[in-house]
Amino acid sequence: MKKFIILLVFITVFLTGCDWFAMDKYYSICFNNNSENSIAAYFTRPFPEPDPFYPDTSLAVKKPNLLEIPINEKRYWNISYEYKYLFDAIPSDTLSVFIFHTDTLNKYSWDEVRDGYKILKRYDLSLDDLKGMDWTITYP
Repeated sequence: MKKFIILLVFITVFLTGCDWFAMDKYYSICFNNNSENSIAAYFTRPFPEPDPFYPDTSLAVKKPNLLEIPINEKRYWNISYEYKYLFDAIPSDTLSVFIFHTDTLNKYSWDEVRDGYKILKRYDLSLDDLKGMDWTITYP
């Protein structure tokens, strides 16, 4: 009986302490909007469909899912895999983050935004950059 209890405790600790079993775990990058306008952010990503990657700073052909951030608020970009895997999957060690004014996105088609490169700002960040920023990007 004593061995059974020890085994049960060991299994419980192992299963609850191991990220491999935590299918609902997310890794987040916080985005603070300290501007006077609502903005949207777009993070390049290697899947499901690869985006152009740094040093190619062109925008994706198809309109991506954008993270909308209201005035003076913060939002989180959540991914279900560790950052290391994200950076291992991109051809350089740089993740590009594009910032758009939401009015621009509402006024123009994605083709016009892409072709005219209608962005407010672009961040080119390494894994070390993000760690140093405590996984938080602040605009402006």
